[in-house]
Amino acid sequence: MEDQPIITHDHGNGVIVKKSSFLTEISKFKTVSGTRNKKYDESNQENPRPYQTELFHKAKESNILAILDTGSGKTMIALLLLRHMASLEPETGVKKCSIFLVPTIPLVSQQADYIEQNSPLKVKMFHGGTTSSCWDKQFWANEIQEYNVLVLTPAIFLYTLDKAYIRLSQVNLLVFDECHHARASHPYNLIMKLHYRTTVKEARPKIFGMTASPCVAKESTIEAIRQLEANLNANALSADSFSSLSNYVTRPTERIVYFGEGDFFEPPQLYLKLNEKYHDLLVLLQREIADCIAFSDTLGPWAADRALEFAIADLTYNLQRQISIKKKQEQAKEEEIQKNTQAMVIDDSNQETVKNDDSDGEKPNLEDGEIVDEQPDADLHFQEYRPELSLIENLSIEYLEIYHNYCIELAQDEKWGANADPPREDQLGGKVLKLFELLMEYKDEPECFCGIVFCQQRVMARVLQLIIEKYPKLDFIRSSYLLGHGGAKTNLYKRSSSMSVMVQKEIVNKFRNGLLNLLISTNVIFISTVGGRRRARYQTLQLCDKVVQVNHRFDMMDMNLINYIQSRGRARRKTSQFIIMANEGDDTAESMLQYLKLTEEGMRSVLKSDILPDDPASKFDETQGETIFKIASTGASITMYNSLALLYQYCTVLPRDKYYNPQPDFLFAEGANGVICEIRMPINIRKDCSKLRGAICSSRKDAKRDACFRMIKLLHSVGEIDDYLQPLRVAEIDETTGLIKHNTEKRRIGPKRKIRSFEAGIASFFRGVWSSDQIFYLNIVHMSVKDPTEVRFLSIGFLSFCPLPAETLEFPMKVNSYDTDFKVYTLEEPVTLSQSQITELQKYHHQFFKSVLRSEFEETEDWGTLCVPLIEEQLCDDTVNFDPRNLIDWEAIEYFKCIASEEEYISVSKDTKFEDIEHIVVYDKYRYKRHYLLTEIMKDLNPNSIVKFDQTGREGTTLNAYKSNFDCQEEIDPKQVLLLAKPLGYPYQSKKRSPRFYGVYLIPQFGRISPIQSGHVKEALYYPLFLRYLNHRLMMYDLMHGSPNSPSNLILNTSIDLLQKAFTCPSANLSYNYERLEFLGDAFLKVHLTLHLFVLNPNRHEGYLSQARVQLENNNNLRATANSYKLETFIMSFPFSRQHWIPPRLQGNMNQLLSDKTVADVFEATIGACYVHSGVPSAAACIKSFLGDGFYGNWSGYALKWSTYSMNSPNLDPAMIKSCQMVETKIGYKFKNISLLAQALTHSSAIVGQASYERLEFLGDSILGFVVTDFLLRLEQKMQPGALSDLRTELVNNQFLGVIACTLELPKYMNYLNVELASAISNWCKLFEDELNQPTNQLSDSILFWNRLPSAPKTLGDLYESLLGAIFVDCSFKYEVVQEVVQRTLFCNWWNRFSQLLASEDGLQSKHPLRQLQELIVEIKCTKLYMELSNLSDGTCECEFKLHNIQIATAIADSKRDAKKSAAYLAVNYLKENMDENSKLAVCDCKIDPEEEKLERELNDQFIMIELWDDEDVREMAELDPEELLHFNGASLDYSLL
Repeated sequence: MEDQPIITHDHGNGVIVKKSSFLTEISKFKTVSGTRNKKYDESNQENPRPYQTELFHKAKESNILAILDTGSGKTMIALLLLRHMASLEPETGVKKCSIFLVPTIPLVSQQADYIEQNSPLKVKMFHGGTTSSCWDKQFWANEIQEYNVLVLTPAIFLYTLDKAYIRLSQVNLLVFDECHHARASHPYNLIMKLHYRTTVKEARPKIFGMTASPCVAKESTIEAIRQLEANLNANALSADSFSSLSNYVTRPTERIVYFGEGDFFEPPQLYLKLNEKYHDLLVLLQREIADCIAFSDTLGPWAADRALEFAIADLTYNLQRQISIKKKQEQAKEEEIQKNTQAMVIDDSNQETVKNDDSDGEKPNLEDGEIVDEQPDADLHFQEYRPELSLIENLSIEYLEIYHNYCIELAQDEKWGANADPPREDQLGGKVLKLFELLMEYKDEPECFCGIVFCQQRVMARVLQLIIEKYPKLDFIRSSYLLGHGGAKTNLYKRSSSMSVMVQKEIVNKFRNGLLNLLISTNVIFISTVGGRRRARYQTLQLCDKVVQVNHRFDMMDMNLINYIQSRGRARRKTSQFIIMANEGDDTAESMLQYLKLTEEGMRSVLKSDILPDDPASKFDETQGETIFKIASTGASITMYNSLALLYQYCTVLPRDKYYNPQPDFLFAEGANGVICEIRMPINIRKDCSKLRGAICSSRKDAKRDACFRMIKLLHSVGEIDDYLQPLRVAEIDETTGLIKHNTEKRRIGPKRKIRSFEAGIASFFRGVWSSDQIFYLNIVHMSVKDPTEVRFLSIGFLSFCPLPAETLEFPMKVNSYDTDFKVYTLEEPVTLSQSQITELQKYHHQFFKSVLRSEFEETEDWGTLCVPLIEEQLCDDTVNFDPRNLIDWEAIEYFKCIASEEEYISVSKDTKFEDIEHIVVYDKYRYKRHYLLTEIMKDLNPNSIVKFDQTGREGTTLNAYKSNFDCQEEIDPKQVLLLAKPLGYPYQSKKRSPRFYGVYLIPQFGRISPIQSGHVKEALYYPLFLRYLNHRLMMYDLMHGSPNSPSNLILNTSIDLLQKAFTCPSANLSYNYERLEFLGDAFLKVHLTLHLFVLNPNRHEGYLSQARVQLENNNNLRATANSYKLETFIMSFPFSRQHWIPPRLQGNMNQLLSDKTVADVFEATIGACYVHSGVPSAAACIKSFLGDGFYGNWSGYALKWSTYSMNSPNLDPAMIKSCQMVETKIGYKFKNISLLAQALTHSSAIVGQASYERLEFLGDSILGFVVTDFLLRLEQKMQPGALSDLRTELVNNQFLGVIACTLELPKYMNYLNVELASAISNWCKLFEDELNQPTNQLSDSILFWNRLPSAPKTLGDLYESLLGAIFVDCSFKYEVVQEVVQRTLFCNWWNRFSQLLASEDGLQSKHPLRQLQELIVEIKCTKLYMELSNLSDGTCECEFKLHNIQIATAIADSKRDAKKSAAYLAVNYLKENMDENSKLAVCDCKIDPEEEKLERELNDQFIMIELWDDEDVREMAELDPEELLHFNGASLDYSLL
């Protein structure tokens, strides 16, 4: 059936027809809570009136109910009491809060405003139709501590009491506004009955109630007062003197205006049209037709036509909805329907009997509450009960469609709704004409007019507003109707006759500001919304001259005392009138008005008399009369009244999608001894809670409450609901998974990272004591450079406390970006040293590194190793067998001692031979102590000689260069010769440097001799890099095998090489890093955690499991786990820098700054390293060793655990078995347990009895992600991690999985009952097949053509994932089996398209929009971009991006992934369009916190490579190293270059 327009009316706001599908969009009604910003001004406050002061003093002494006229200032008394209670806190020393309860939402903000404007109290308000996810015990404890007064609706306060978030012992005062509601099951009364009564007397709060009248119906005043006093445990009081009250409260002139019946009207035209052409519709509109005829008699036929149009519009909606329901039922197999509607009969003897025919007509006896088995009772027929739509529900689908088409035809009339001609006077009833006559009295003075018309029916208010708007003579009237925010309780007006709170406020504000001068309101809503008690509103509301009471029944039988007092109280000018309209034939109007006045007087007399007892305790019932189940640990209460709401709240956390909204079904059966209710829970709930039958009750309402009460108790007993009656979330499963609570409602996007400082670790190999009584080992290093070829031993060795482990002796690394292999030999014979030798070697070690490093370290450091000079001629392959004492170059040590002690300057003359000084290394004190290797003595040159400084031809004297460039103030000997020297290079790891072809001219006068000889000092170019790498490699050895400074219980079955990659960050700027391993480890961790949660929580639904997994794989949790093993000390995160690196030492190694994400990435990369080395068992064992014994170290353990569960396989019908066999053929896998496949093909909308696929889809999603990740990393084409991530996203997104599902024809075999879903799947599959047959070209969007299609229904992707999940379970969690199925069904058929894409020039073309957005926000340097994700009621997901609280993008999709992608795309476009040339946004004023900026700068400092300054010409001209260049030019490094 094609979509038809749903007819809606809002004549006052111009909405006529809205296009929609079968079900209209449900508007979101969110909880509102907030503090006020009104300022309190002490000098502008009114003094309380005498009667207010009198009642205030009585309220201080005891609980009272203040019964005073509307407008008499009851709230002022409450305010005095609130201030008084707040003033007592310093005396008691206990922080309590006052609770101000108001019965309707509009009053909340009004009362909060008044309290804050007239007192210094801190006030916060809460109201709304739903509760907030952040409302927990801690939240409310904080609110009570921070605020003096909480203003809220009683439903919210009852909610907090039921859940034990607040206890009445924390409250010092309870204020009940409009306290006459405290009856029956109103929240006011439940607060008293269920919570006040159970609170010990000493801890109970004070009670203050206020109302205009205790009577809500035609009842005895005395009885009403007594009942109210008993319910609220308070004495009812009024002002002692009415005369004193009358001095402050102005009452309007009251009169009755009679209207004539007018002419006899024919039935309205629309009714006649229905009767003539659409007679069958009259049956469905019986009640509405009756109202229409009544309207015709009182308001006229024009009004009756409009009222009937409203009814037809709502009927259209209900018919459309029922058509959808019926189509679902038609798709159900007949035998399944019969199976789920059959029931058993249990007689009084508790014997099961089958009664095919109740010949005597008696109803069967019923048995009390029980959990229902799979086979229900045979003869107890349960039927769903929905009285408001029972006629429509009984229609067949053929008739529903006929009636729906009738309604559409009616709505296409050109005179429909707002297009109707204006009413003529002969079309209006006498009642309306009389009202117009009253209003016309103000035509000449419209600025003086302010009026209210009260109606009893919402539809009458809407019709009357439309008449006034259309009537030309009333053009001076600016009117609007005002309705309640809830729906009507009966008939078809339930849907349309309501108004949101925001619209209510807007209309009332317009009325206050004079933009409207007439309101047509239902009685209750106007009293709640506009009520004028406060001084702040007197100015506006006292302009109200007329209050007209319109009663369509022509009598006053429905007006009670409270209506009368509150309606009259709207008119407060001395000249105001309170007019009651009555039919001329109604001779009871005068007597009824007189009766109300006498009743009011009698009420006040009773309040002043001694008829009532003074002690409220004598009236308050202290006995426990209600069924309450208290949770012992928290005090939360399950009651008959809150259990239904709790049940619906629980269903909100169950998995849902666009086509399925999980809700309980209530079925009723009537027997001879009462009514019984059976609850049938949604299909995706745990099996032991799927059905429950309540006890026998006297009515359907009680039966439903009882069943809900029992179901909530059951859900709590099995752990589905926590001790605060909240649906169980991940924070409650600490025992099995070690989770910590982490609530995230929105996520910030941007550069800000949580950065922590950690001390870099040192390998245990470098730990020991340098003492003469110890033995040491000499290690020599062999170096082999591949290009250019250089093979030799280094002439510097190093001493260690122990031999090197065998696994660490050989390793490759890059030096100057050249691939270099190092091999270390540890001499077999140990060496002993005297203490003096050790001291000299320590000094040598210090000076050796000082020649090339600029980091800060002292000579006396406690080093982890000692570098020693070696006799180069002795180094060969057999050196390992030499005596180490004969290999150490002790002559070089003596040379060091001699030069170091004298600090000699080089002495050179024209007679000096170069051979005498070629071994010497010098450093010039004016050239930043840089070391130089001498190349020639320039005997023909002196400091005044003109020389060329570089290849550019720049000339000058060396003397001037020293004076001007190096600030030399000493006298320079002009006769000395110059030395030509070559600067000693610097160690660098990855960037190639072109060799220097120029020399540096040194003045011997300032050249000090280095104690390290040139043959040895050259090795300093390699040793810092070598030792840094070796230390990290040895740390990996410690991590694998355990050491005193590393965790001993980790199981890391991998290689040193892989582990070293896993602990190396990309920022270290090495030729390898953890990115690819992290990409793999992340996918494995996800599937392992998924498997763990799936197996250990067999009764948990998919929504719960998803939340639990998110918590477990959260970066904060992974970082915390890594920190517990001190993994951060093993990470290499920064590139080599001679400004920061220091040789290994025992204490005080350099610190490094690491973000939480980096630590978490290393955690995942470690898992990836284990998987690459030894597959699934190794990676699983790694996870177990990290996360604890609650996890299995192999997947076979989970298989064994799963096999212990007794899973009863459902009986599958032949059709389902055949479907499963067809799927087995298509995927090439034969199931051992075919019910798993049936479950994988069952959507949540299917009939109860077969579990749905959500849990299997949860498992299949993770295993598919890992299979794809594993596949991509095995490709010969090595891609960057970003490209890998983008490609994996393309392979596992719902759009492509929809392609796989369609190819395998999975929708054809799916079990579901949803017409919209069937249509969506069919339409998308057809579009896919059409596109598949189109010719392709080399453009990437043609290769992946499915991306051009509309978003695929999420169900398609879920089907394929659930299929893989079912296979994974069926094969006992064998990874290879699933891998083969994915290979057959996905890669074999579709990988060629992706390989074409990778081979094309376009590649993947663009980054993921979310990554683009992250990069942009980093560029902008904004810290106030937030992403908010929410699940909508229709099963879709909404993603919203807010920049500085301004919405810049929003998108709705079937999945979070698609919603984020679409919204991020829009956000990127917004930022690009609004960025200026400096990458700034006008709306952004972010200023980085100085401390955080310092941390960021320090982190960046670690990542700065000295090689960044690569302008060789500049360095050659200045003859400075990079640091010198910075100092010399006064420059500062620009970090943005990074």
